[in-house]
Amino acid sequence: NAVAEFKRPNAIRVKGYAERRIISDTAAWECVVTARDRELQTGYARIKRDVEACRKRLLALGAVETELVSGPIATDMLYKRDAKGEPTNEIEFYRLTQTLSVFTRDVRKADRLSKEVTDLIAEGIEVRSERPAFTSSEIEKLKLQLLAEATENGRHRAAALAERGRGRVGDLIAASQGVFQIVPVDSTEVSDYGAYDTTTIEKSVKAVVTLEYAVAK
Repeated sequence: NAVAEFKRPNAIRVKGYAERRIISDTAAWECVVTARDRELQTGYARIKRDVEACRKRLLALGAVETELVSGPIATDMLYKRDAKGEPTNEIEFYRLTQTLSVFTRDVRKADRLSKEVTDLIAEGIEVRSERPAFTSSEIEKLKLQLLAEATENGRHRAAALAERGRGRVGDLIAASQGVFQIVPVDSTEVSDYGAYDTTTIEKSVKAVVTLEYAVAK
C-alpha cells in the first residue's frame, strides 16, 4: 500500500518499492579437518593423511583442483587437569586442524559438497562442514535497476494519490534511497541497516526509495 504524507498543500511524499528474485552465482565453502594425538609428530602425520583423504573425496564428488584452497595447519596443546579441575603443565594431547576451502561458480555443487563430505566421519576422519556462503556478482548492477523501478513505482503511487485529491503530480522535489534488503525468497525480514542473506541460493532483492513530488491543482 502506498504510504503518503502531505507535508504542505502542494507536496506529496510517497515510498517506491521494487523487488527482484535472483539466483546466486558464486559460492564459498569450507570444511575443517581435525586430528588429535598424544605425540605431535604422529598427530602431524595423521592430519596430513586425513586432509589428503578429504581432498580426494571432494575431487571425487565433483570439486575441481583449481577451486580448492588449503589453509595452514594450526596446533593447540590441551593440558591435563588435576583433581580440582585446574589445568596442569602436562600436555594431555595435541589437536591439529586444517581448513579446506572451495570457491566456485557452481553453487549447486558447493551445496552438495557441504552435505556429502561428512560421510568421511564413518571412516574415522573428524571433519566439520561449515555452511556455504552464496552470493551474486550482479548485485551492484541490479541495485541500479531496482532504484529506477522503485522510482517509477513511487511516481505511479504519487499520481494515484494526487488524482484522488483532484490534483496532478509535478516535479520531483526530493528523493532518498533506503537500504537494500537481500533476503531469502518470501522472507519478511527487514533491517534498518539492510540485510544480505548468504545462506540460500535463491534470494529476493528489495529496494525502497522515498520521493517527494510537487502537486498542482
